[in-house]
Amino acid sequence: MRVRIGAAVAALAMTLAGASVAHAVGGAVPEGTVAAATVKLDIAGDPGTAPGQTRERSCSGALLGASWVISAASCFTGPQGDAVSAGAPAWPTTATVGRVDLNGTAGHVVRVDRLVPHEERDVVLVHLASPVTGVPAVTVASTPPAVGDEVTVSGFGRTTDRVVPDTAHAAAYTVGAIGDGTLDIQAAQEGATICKGDAGGPALRATATGVELVAIHHTAYQGGCLGATSTRQDATETRVDDVRLWIAGHVSPPPSPSILVKHIYTVNGGQVHEAASNNGWKSLNAGISTSGAVAVMAMDGVKYVYTVNGGQVYEAASNNGWKSLNTGISTSGAVAVMAMDGVKYVYTVNGGQVYEAASNNGWKSLNTGISTSGGVAVMAMDGVKYVYTVNGGQVYEAASNNGWKSLNTGISTSGAVAVMAMDGVKHVYTVNGGQVHEAASNNGWKSLNTGISTSGPVAVLSSRGVKYVYTVNGGQVHEAASNNGWKNISSLVATSGPLAVLGLQ
Repeated sequence: MRVRIGAAVAALAMTLAGASVAHAVGGAVPEGTVAAATVKLDIAGDPGTAPGQTRERSCSGALLGASWVISAASCFTGPQGDAVSAGAPAWPTTATVGRVDLNGTAGHVVRVDRLVPHEERDVVLVHLASPVTGVPAVTVASTPPAVGDEVTVSGFGRTTDRVVPDTAHAAAYTVGAIGDGTLDIQAAQEGATICKGDAGGPALRATATGVELVAIHHTAYQGGCLGATSTRQDATETRVDDVRLWIAGHVSPPPSPSILVKHIYTVNGGQVHEAASNNGWKSLNAGISTSGAVAVMAMDGVKYVYTVNGGQVYEAASNNGWKSLNTGISTSGAVAVMAMDGVKYVYTVNGGQVYEAASNNGWKSLNTGISTSGGVAVMAMDGVKYVYTVNGGQVYEAASNNGWKSLNTGISTSGAVAVMAMDGVKHVYTVNGGQVHEAASNNGWKSLNTGISTSGPVAVLSSRGVKYVYTVNGGQVHEAASNNGWKNISSLVATSGPLAVLGLQ
């Protein structure tokens, strides 16, 4: 029987506690590029897990860059098959890089601080807390191999006679079929097999210009592996050539532009005013009218301002002279907006429920089923949309990849909520006792007082590793930055109510 390693914890993974969960490569000790590309991942597991369920385990992976490894997402699922979340791993994880012989001292053993799972594949990008040096990374293929091509597979999983081998192993396989996102491979040499502990390990192709990563280990029959009853040695791999651009977007993102212009949008006399950091925060009337909330976003170099008039959401753009056009979207209160993959999304509240409308569906407003008793804040990260609401003085988070199920973060607030994403971490800002508190997804949403005072709304943005928080005190907008100890400085921008900000390069 083929063992599926993409669901639950049955990944080409090997439990060190003794419970079999998934798969390794039987073959020779790899050398050169293959050895450098092969990474061992040790995942501590949940110490409270019931006997017989997965606790400690190890998987394999491939080095993509100084700070990134690719592996199987199923290596990081919980005992109940919980989906892998972007951010810090649920359990302490280390990566052994550039050390094909685990008894040696070559290479590096590095803590893993962040995971970026793919939404539709058994693929996860593993971020290293500190970059490695002296170990060459492997290039991701841009095309799949052809049927009949030979690939080299490698990993740190069990062999024919060892549960926990001291070295990585590699073997030759032949591509038998190419599927939508998968490769079927067959052993091309005696003793070749893929076993427990190899999940996420590389399948490599030699080309005229070097070695390329074409796939990672997904499922296998494990014929010849210690403890296996099957004699079949074929396996199915997860292709990576067709998610190459997604990988590059995280591993090799384009450099940040050298100049960031911060924009503040306020309301005075029922009109929206815009002030920019590159004009000394001089507040200019945009000529946009509003009777309530203001929300802003930027997409493709264009600034968009959303306002409410007569219970309808209006959109104005910087490239049409701020002409305010009715979107036809109704709202009884809050408005929040985001841009993702070239689409503009507007979130409103009607009857205590959050509605979503998108620019690519004619602004048709659809009920997400998310309840809220107050404000709404939104952001996008790694292709997922996140909506934050307030119920019973607590902040709730709902995500587009979990059917908008609203989960309590445990963060308390007495008023405003603002959110941002930076370096794969989600940050939530709330107000308690007139002070702004910050909570992050990689610290268990522990809410910490920044010491920033505010008498009203809060808005936030991030750029090049710096977080900016904007508040209102005495009718003036103040700016505080994470790289100046959150010192709250007045921008001298006046406002009588709503506040929104964006950064534009």
